[in-house]
Amino acid sequence: LDIMLSEPAYVQNLQKNIRICTKTMGRFLKARSETAIFPLILGDERYAADVASSLRSMGVYVLAIRYPSCARGKARLRMTIRADHTKEDIAHAFACFLRALSPSD
Repeated sequence: LDIMLSEPAYVQNLQKNIRICTKTMGRFLKARSETAIFPLILGDERYAADVASSLRSMGVYVLAIRYPSCARGKARLRMTIRADHTKEDIAHAFACFLRALSPSD
């Protein structure tokens, strides 16, 4: 809290990154948030775990939230935005999400 109060640029950067992420991710994915935590509901627990694993292999750290942490059939990915993420970081994460969620041929 002391850092937030003494260095408001961190909060401003975080709010800016939340807006960028909402605009970028919301374009094709149903991931919207007014906070730094972005949920992307995928439904199937195994699919959520597989997508999270694929994203981690591309350098994007997300958590797969599954039963019993959420209802069965409501598994989701949980992405957290930080103040120190850059526009490039968010664009990279978005590109990786699209790759990980696309059916492989």
